[in-house]
Amino acid sequence: MTQTMAERLIEQGIKQGIEQGIEQGIKAIEQGIEQGETQAKQEVVLKLLRFRFDSVPEPVANAIRLIRSPSRLDLLFERVLAAQTLDEIDLQNHVRAETRDEPPSDREEVEAMTQTMAERLIEQGIERAKQEVVLKLLRFRFDSVPEPVANAIRLIRSPSRLDLLFERVLAAQTLDEIDLQNHVRAETRDG
Repeated sequence: MTQTMAERLIEQGIKQGIEQGIEQGIKAIEQGIEQGETQAKQEVVLKLLRFRFDSVPEPVANAIRLIRSPSRLDLLFERVLAAQTLDEIDLQNHVRAETRDEPPSDREEVEAMTQTMAERLIEQGIERAKQEVVLKLLRFRFDSVPEPVANAIRLIRSPSRLDLLFERVLAAQTLDEIDLQNHVRAETRDG
């Protein structure tokens, strides 16, 4: 059966629409994961500040929430780990650099995604970021992380369990004190 030109054009338009929809969906997924990662890293920096300095003044917390760059938040995390005082962190310099370097965001496209999908992607970003932060803290505290330990941490998905693990790593003097196997068992039992 021969297709008419109109039918071929309609079919081509449908294919192009599907391809564009897929591209936009992938872009929205990537943005959702990045947003979740950013939120998790902001939360971890605030938690570390509270752990190191007991309380975080609200202007400092608000300034950290302005930082959207995952790499800048990683740098800030490392500065907080090494700092003896809040002033040593030079938070204002990080915020100024953020506002100078940050490209304009395309929020309309992300808002077009369904809320439940966006929330799940944010959760995935939070999980990945928290796993990354625990690994980074382990490397900072103990110089290296054995691959089985790193793999076990990557199995933990629960943000609250990763928070608990983060706190255990901060307080532990040795890898054994962290009791990683207990966290993995709890994850597989609950997850």
